[in-house]
Order: sequence, then C-alpha cells, then structure tokens
Amino acid sequence: MDKERAARYCLLTGGVFWGLYWIPLKRVEDTGLSGAAPSSFVFAAAMVMILPLVAWRWRTLLLHRGDLCVAGLLAGASIGLFTASLTQTEIVRAILLFYLTPVWSTALGMVVLGHKPTVARFATLALGLIGLCVVLGIEDGLPWPRNIGDAMALISGIGWSLASLKLYRMPPVPVPDLIIAFVAGCAFVTGVLFLLSGGSVKAGTLGSAAPWIIFTALYIVPTLAMTLWPATLLTPARAGLLLMTEVVAGVVSAALLSGEPFGGQEVLGTILITAALLSEVFRPERG
Repeated sequence: MDKERAARYCLLTGGVFWGLYWIPLKRVEDTGLSGAAPSSFVFAAAMVMILPLVAWRWRTLLLHRGDLCVAGLLAGASIGLFTASLTQTEIVRAILLFYLTPVWSTALGMVVLGHKPTVARFATLALGLIGLCVVLGIEDGLPWPRNIGDAMALISGIGWSLASLKLYRMPPVPVPDLIIAFVAGCAFVTGVLFLLSGGSVKAGTLGSAAPWIIFTALYIVPTLAMTLWPATLLTPARAGLLLMTEVVAGVVSAALLSGEPFGGQEVLGTILITAALLSEVFRPERG
C-alpha cells in the first residue's frame, strides 16, 4: 500500500475517533468541571504523558522549532477551541460548524496554492456556506454564531485549515515531533482560555474528574497521530474532506446519546454540508 492511500485510510479512521471524542470529554464535564476547564485539564494531562517523548526528541524539536511553533500554535488554537466548544454549545452544532473546514481549505488552496477555481469547486463552497446559514439559523437576520461555543467551533475550523496548510507546506518533520508541538499548543491555548474565563476548580471536583481526564488524554494522543501524519501528505482540502467521517460519527452519536435537540434545521444543515463534502470526495482531484 502506498503512503498516500495509507494516509487516506488513517485519516478516515482518525475522523471517527474525533467524532466520538465528545463522549469522554462530556464525562469530564459531568464530574463538575465546566467552561474551558475540561479541555484545559485534559491537554495538561496529555502534556505530562508525553514528557518522556519530549526528553527523547528534544534535539530534533530544537532543529525544527520555528515550523513546529507556528504549526503547534495554529493547531493548538484550532483543536483547543473545538474541544472547548463541545462543552459550550450543542455537540451537533460544534461539529457541523467546525466541519466547514473543507470550505476554508478550498478557498486557501485557491489563494495560496494556486488551485484553479472551477464550477464544481464553487458549488462546493456554496453548499457549505448555505449549510452554515441553515445550522446557525437565518430567521433572525444574518446567521451569526448564537453563543461563544458556536464562535469557537467556527473559528476552530478556520484555524485547522491554516494548520493543514502549514503542515502541507513545511519541510518533513517526524510525527512524534508534530504530536509534541500540537499537544503543547493545545495545552497552551486551553490553559489561556481557562485563565481568561477566571476558572477555578475545587480539589474534590478535580479528584473525581481525574480518571476521566486521564482516559480522555490517553484517547486524544493517538487520535492526533492519526490526524497529523496524513496531513503532511495530503492537500488541506483533501485532508479536510477525508475527515468528514467525524461528521457522521459525531452527529449520529450525539443524536443517539446526548439528548440534545436535533430537529429539521440540524438535519437539513447536515445534509447540505455533507453534500458539499461528498461532491469533493467523488470529484477527481487534478494535480
């Protein structure tokens, strides 16, 4: 199996893991942590877990420190904001708003990579943006995010598109180094969000949350690995489209398990955004 095909399969699997990520994160929240606290403590725990990897890779980390810092902060902002959004708004809305990533990646491909705009590509953008308007709601005028969680999810998708572009264009960097950079970036961003929100945690609450924090941290590190390696081989638009398995896994699991509202508006938005993604998946990509 060639590397590109392996990367596609890896990314499809990683998308499923991301789509189910909200489940352990919600268990952390259910212990009494709220706001940015769950994501902050999860990534802090993940950072502690990979310290042996940092000790092993410190020389190559220094060698690629410039690219790793930029990529780590972009991805940290993206994943950190997305993680925080899962506890600040409905899960389905967070996933769908983040999953406009292919729309932003397509636009970046045109502007930065020189991909020629086509009718099919414009149709993809139109479907995605219409789906965004439906999910956010257009009955009250312009479809602005209705809460801080919506805004975080929307910005996180743009951030991931920028991070994917950086990964695709930067010189080859070993995956362990990318994992370190991304976990560090996520820990930094979620920590800042926690401090800005004036967060504080009672000792008893943190103690009861610790098992789920550790489990979620163990879950997130391999999920990152399944996302990062393929992103170094695939174009940002293609990487975003293959991650669409997150939409399926996330929307279905949230509808079945979360007990949150999932009505006609969400269904229509899901169909439109998924249609945009499928139109890209089955359209041959030119070199």
